[in-house]
This record gives sequence, C-alpha cells and structure tokens, in this order.
Amino acid sequence: MKNTYKFTVEIIQAGQKHKYGDSYFEYIITNECKFDNDSIVERFCKGVLCPPVRFKDSPCHFDSTETFKKIADRKYRYYQVLPSTH
Repeated sequence: MKNTYKFTVEIIQAGQKHKYGDSYFEYIITNECKFDNDSIVERFCKGVLCPPVRFKDSPCHFDSTETFKKIADRKYRYYQVLPSTH
C-alpha cells in the first residue's frame, strides 16, 4: 500500500534575532493528507523539516529545544531554539 503525504509549511521565523544570539525556527504546518495523524506530522517536523540537535548521550547546553503543538484542525506549530555557541 502506498501513502502520499502532503504538508504546507509557513515559515514564521528562521535564524538569529541578533548578532551572536540563539537561532529561532518557527513553522506553521498544515496537514493536507487524506488522514489526520498528529504523530506523522510531528515526525515530519523532527525528521525532515528541522531535526533536533543533540550532543552525545547526555543533556548539554547546546542541545536544541523543541515545541510541537496542534493549534487547529489539521494545523500545527513547530518551534525550535538552537543556543548560540559563542
């Protein structure tokens, strides 16, 4: 069985707000698939759109933080912050 996935992505922000600052990424994703499944949209965000950054096996200051939230029917918000390395 073949599944077709279709998402529309609106970029709200992508990059640093100021010199030597953290990087901020915010997206609004609309699921246009035949089926509505939160986990598929979340896997798309974390696997394709903007994967999380992790260092080794332990938590680190430079690890990214992510927020994934359903904001409306078939609409989601994915937000990620990457700490500055300076």
